Amino acid sequence: MPIFGRVKEELSLELLSNAKIVVVAGSKAPFSSNEVTLLNSYVETGGSVFVLAEANSQAHVYNALTQNYGIKVVKGNPSLPLLTY
Repeated sequence: MPIFGRVKEELSLELLSNAKIVVVAGSKAPFSSNEVTLLNSYVETGGSVFVLAEANSQAHVYNALTQNYGIKVVKGNPSLPLLTY
């Protein structure tokens, strides 16, 4: 997964430790289980992930990442849950 603009580094905890936010925009390929695990760990330790899913995107590309947070992307319609804190 390319991150930080056009840099194509392998996603790692070290790379994420330097990020204030990770932006996922227009992803074409599904996240690997390792990428999902790393990004979930990043979020659980206070990091932020901002996901931009296009209306015509394949939902399965994003759902492996978003489903742990109660967000399911449906082609043509992101479905957001009621969030309570």
